[in-house]
Formats: sequence, structure tokens, C-alpha cells
Amino acid sequence: MRRLIKITSIGLITLDIPEEKSAGYGYDIPFDQMNIPMLPLGRLLKEKYDISDRIQISYARPACYEGLIKAFFDQGMTSSLYKNHIRDYFTSSFYDHKQKFYVRSLKKNMVLYAYIDGDENELTRLLPILESVDHIGAEVGPVTGEVKIEITGTSDFSTVTVDLNKNCCYNRLDYSVLLISPACIYAPYMDGTKSYYYIPGSYILKLLGDRWEGIRCSNAYISSNGRRFLPIPACVSLVKLNKSMLHYRLAPGKDRGRVEQDVPLTNAYTYNIDSHFVEYMVSETGHYPGPDGKDYDALSAGQVFSGSIYGNDRQIREIFEYLKENKFVRLGRWTSEGLGEAVVRITGLSEEAIACENLAVSFDLRCLSNTMIMNSEGMSDLRAEALSEEIEYVLGVKDRLEIIEKYTNDFNDYMENPVTGCPRNAVRMFAGGTVLRMKTRDNQPIDIFKLKHCFIGERTDEGYGEIAAYPALGTYYRTAENMPVPEI
Repeated sequence: MRRLIKITSIGLITLDIPEEKSAGYGYDIPFDQMNIPMLPLGRLLKEKYDISDRIQISYARPACYEGLIKAFFDQGMTSSLYKNHIRDYFTSSFYDHKQKFYVRSLKKNMVLYAYIDGDENELTRLLPILESVDHIGAEVGPVTGEVKIEITGTSDFSTVTVDLNKNCCYNRLDYSVLLISPACIYAPYMDGTKSYYYIPGSYILKLLGDRWEGIRCSNAYISSNGRRFLPIPACVSLVKLNKSMLHYRLAPGKDRGRVEQDVPLTNAYTYNIDSHFVEYMVSETGHYPGPDGKDYDALSAGQVFSGSIYGNDRQIREIFEYLKENKFVRLGRWTSEGLGEAVVRITGLSEEAIACENLAVSFDLRCLSNTMIMNSEGMSDLRAEALSEEIEYVLGVKDRLEIIEKYTNDFNDYMENPVTGCPRNAVRMFAGGTVLRMKTRDNQPIDIFKLKHCFIGERTDEGYGEIAAYPALGTYYRTAENMPVPEI
């Protein structure tokens, strides 16, 4: 069970970490790219106490860390002109004439927070020791390193709520990821400073490494109350003057005498597009200065993203045990600067679904992730007909389907290889949210059970090509609500 550690600086605090020192300083405090101090609490404690590798301790950051970042951006304080002003708010310096260098220290009465998680038995032994810690860092001159440490809260986010059953044959593990610090999930296909609004499956595949060959990791999308939200179909739009009204433009029933200006829903996710009342969310992002001097977008801390890992029974059982022991992960860019700290929770285990006939004459096909279809010459094919042909192949109904209507978006993908880390050539593909309305040419029903949820096309191990189909939805006019991102 994850605990929240509160650190209060009773005296001045400084550290002797060579790689974190600024020029001219013999002792210094590490800073992130926003010039806000962050203490490597895990490193400091493990150097002094017997702490198992099964225990993960995050960086300690000032209280209201996210609010500080937002305030600095709102006030335009992200340039190097404000660097010393921000650092001086948290720290003070003096010159040691005897040793001929400066010492920078965290001021008194500063409050910082960190997370600790790991083996429950080890935590039970360790927590009383942590609460007895009264000094951290180096002692030099007036710097005493005196602190007060309190275990101020607990969180059961990382608690495993499911367990393995020896009588089951699993093929899927569901998980959620809670961002402890902002995560820059770099999206190079944009303007070079943007972040994805989700965690690509390739990032999860990279975290797991090459231990399990042939597994598949879906994208982790924003979630709430255990529900994984999915990219909203491209056929969905809002009424410009009344954002609580939604149009599902594939459905019949539009009033031709009714004049309403539509606006698209971009980077939005929903779990109930088949409902008359559609709830959707947009992942929250904020700005963060990178070490190259540019401002980058990053997924805000506190959000939860959910996805699935697919494999055979042995692989799923091994991954289950691995994630139980490795709850703390780091995602995205500049993790050495404290970005991308996250904790993983296993939320479900599933066996292969039993086939159940699902007949339809007309159905909607929805791309739940970016989908890459290659033609016979090995080139990316962005024709809706190519997607339709792939669907006919999956269902075994060659030349029996036709496209009634389509809303397709394309996507330029520059995602690097998750195994080698090497860049790949840009590839155009169908964007998540692409949707086709299809029907049988002979008006006879076919079984679309295989399309209830599956993967098609290329790079499916990285979460590409996730699709779902359902009988054609009616009701052109709906109501909608933009849900706030839940607080954890």
C-alpha cells in the first residue's frame, strides 16, 4: 500500500551529490527543469539505512508542486531570467571561506512530499524507522540537515485487487497507471513540443522489456472509476452554441430544417458512445520546460490511465508477479529530472471470451487506436476500402461488405522502436476515432462477434490496430457532458 511521506525542514538541508552540484558549489540542492528543488529521498535513505530493493521511494517535492508549475507558467516565469528568483524562494546560500566554495541549502520550514511503496512486510518494518529519521543530507557550517518526517496518509491505489486462479487460463491482464509527477509522453509528429494525450502501448512494452516474446500492450487511455475511456468516434460533434448537445452523424434522423453549427471533439475519450447521454473526458496537460530550453507539454500528475496486456497464460501469470513487485515505474522523457514517476495497479485478469453469435446487417466499425494497413507493395494504405477489405478478411466474408458512410482521420506516426529506441520512418495511418458504417451487400446478417474487440494491421504488439464493432447506432441527437478528470 502506497504511503505519503511528509518532510518538514527544521534546519537547513544540503546534499553532497557531485553530479547535482552547480559550478562553484561544494554542497548543493538538486533542481528540476522548473528550478524547483527535488530531493532524491530514496537515494538519501538507502545510503544510510538498510532498505530493500523491493521498496520504491519517489523524489520529494514541495507541497502544491503542480500548482507551482501552473502559477509559474501563468505568470510567464519559465525563462532563464527567473531562474535565480525561483531558486532563491526555496533555498539560501553562503560562502565557506575555509573551504573556498559556496553552500546552497533548502530553507527552514519547507514542506515536501514523497511516495513510498513496496513489499508490505518490509514497509511495516521500515515505517517506524523512517518516522525516527531526524537528519538527512550533509552537515556543514550552519546547515544541520534537521528534519521531521511524518507518514501523513495512505493510498490503496497500488494494492492488487485481484489474484491468480490456478484453474484459469488467462490471456489478458488489465492495469491502471497513476501519474505521480507530470509525464512528457513526447509526440514528435506534432510541433516537437507536444505530448500524447494517452500512454502508447509501446511505452508499456518498453517497460516490460524483452522478457516476454509475442505479448501485446494496448494504449493506456484516461480512465475514471475503473472504466477505460476510448477515443471518441470522428463522426461525433458538439453544437457550437450548446456544448451539451451532441450529434452522432452516422445515425439517421437529422432534421434538415434545423440549422446548427457543429464543432469537432478532438482528443476526447468516452466509455458510453452507445448511450443517449454521452460522458467524455479530455486528458489534462500542462507546460514544462525541457533541458533544451523549449517548453513542452506533459500529462498532468494525478491522472489515471488504463490499458491491457495480452499474452498466453504463462506470460500473463509472470507479468502479474512482475508488476506486483515493480509497482513504481518511470515513463516518457527526462525521468532523471523527476518527470514521469508513476505507480501501476493490476485491476483485472481475463480468459479468452467464449464465442457468442452477434448478427448484424449494418454495423459501425471504430478504430480504438491508430491503425496501420499495408498494401501488397508494403506501403501504408489510407483508403477506407483497404480497411474494409481487412475486416472482410477477419470475418471471412470476402466481397460481402460495402461502406455506407465514413469519417476517417489520418495520423503521421514517428514513434520510435520500443525495443531498440531507434527512430523509424514516418508512416501515415488511420487515426484513432476513425469510424465506418458498413452493411452487407445482400442485406443478409453476418456474425460480427470477432470484431467485438480485436487488433488488425501492423504493430499490434504496440497497441496499434485496436478496433471494435457494434450494430449500427441510431439516434442522431444526443446529450453530452464533459466530465472533470477525477482527483486521486
